[in-house]
Amino acid sequence: AAAAAAASGAVPPHLGLTQVLSDPAFQQSFQASVEEVSAMKRAQEQERLARQQAEQRAAQLEAERRQAETLLSSQTAALQEALQAERGRREAMEQVLAQQEAQREMEQLLAHKREVLNALVWMPRSVEAHDRERADLEGYVNTILQAPVPSGSVVMDRQSCRGYLHALSNSWVQNLVDRWWVARWFVLSLSSGRLTYYSNDNELHARGVIPLSDIYSVRSITDTVFRIVLPSRSYHLQAPDAQAALLWVTTLNVFSSAKAPA
Repeated sequence: AAAAAAASGAVPPHLGLTQVLSDPAFQQSFQASVEEVSAMKRAQEQERLARQQAEQRAAQLEAERRQAETLLSSQTAALQEALQAERGRREAMEQVLAQQEAQREMEQLLAHKREVLNALVWMPRSVEAHDRERADLEGYVNTILQAPVPSGSVVMDRQSCRGYLHALSNSWVQNLVDRWWVARWFVLSLSSGRLTYYSNDNELHARGVIPLSDIYSVRSITDTVFRIVLPSRSYHLQAPDAQAALLWVTTLNVFSSAKAPA
């Protein structure tokens, strides 16, 4: 009746509103609505905070992931560098060991060749003059040594042996001071039966000639130095390496009248 009166204007509006506001059911409904709105706001705030925390946690996880990737990358690079350095050290060590092994094998080979050479029974004029033109110098020497001895400083074929040797000076002028070694190009020729030496490998002007028949002995002094003994004088010669010295000593002993080396 109050609402109808308020609607028709017969009753003042505030009287109807007062009655509505004082109504227990309205008050209960209004309170429930206020609480519902408050609960919704609290839920929204909690959701916002949870979302914010989730975003912060995701950002933290992403930062940790990137940091882990950076650390892993740096550790991987350091490990690769260490492996590369270790590989380089190992290869260098293997190379050194291979060189040492090759040197040891060469020393054993040369020692064996010297033993074979010193054990031979040498007879005067091992190859007679009339057989020299038919002789195979290279094959004969290799047969004696049981295997070819490589030396890039000696050129050998069937009838000759060539190479640089250093001769110890023996002139009266040089004897006034310390004697020294002079490089000479030596040519051993079976066809001529001579050991000729020149200033260089052009072989134009001979500096001296040694008949093979005049050689009394050829003796090793060191691994690279040997001595040719003649009735009138001696030649001290130095080869570039031990292999070359072995080839020269063997060749001169076989194709000259040399006695057994001492």
